Amino acid sequence: MDQIVSLIYLYNNKDCFSVCVITTSLCVYLLEFFVFFQNNYLSVKILETMFFLVFMLSYLLTALLNPGIPNRDYYSKNFINNNPDLPSSSLVKCSKCNIVVPKSFRISHCNICQVCVKNHDHHCPWTGKCIGEKNLMPFYIFLCFLLCYMFMSFITFLTFLFNWQEMEFKKVKRIKRKLL
Repeated sequence: MDQIVSLIYLYNNKDCFSVCVITTSLCVYLLEFFVFFQNNYLSVKILETMFFLVFMLSYLLTALLNPGIPNRDYYSKNFINNNPDLPSSSLVKCSKCNIVVPKSFRISHCNICQVCVKNHDHHCPWTGKCIGEKNLMPFYIFLCFLLCYMFMSFITFLTFLFNWQEMEFKKVKRIKRKLL
């Protein structure tokens, strides 16, 4: 159920930034795959494809997983009534969400999403949601493979650029020979 809510949240997001990130990344990948590569770079194609697939999978996991939002129905004032043996000093109440949770949850309120998140790290503008307890590891994997993919794309572009300049230089030499 949480995954369905996350999917709805992803596509109801006002700016639909996740869709833009996925579309742009796919366009860059396809440009590199079909334009920049030549037949003798099969190993580079395979490596960059692997980086791209892991990067996109970890991005989708980060964007679709519940970051650790406590269930509002369970952690409301009924939580205190259902657990009378808990001392009130071990509970924390969010003034904005009106949920009551144990202090061990280490929740904090996100002012952008208007929810409380367990072990809240930050609100990520790239995914359009909070990064918390349950989606922190996919977020770190996303960052690592994004850097690898960007580095690989930069190297691929430089290789293409130098090969293109060399090919243009050879064409100019041939034209000069024909003219002389």
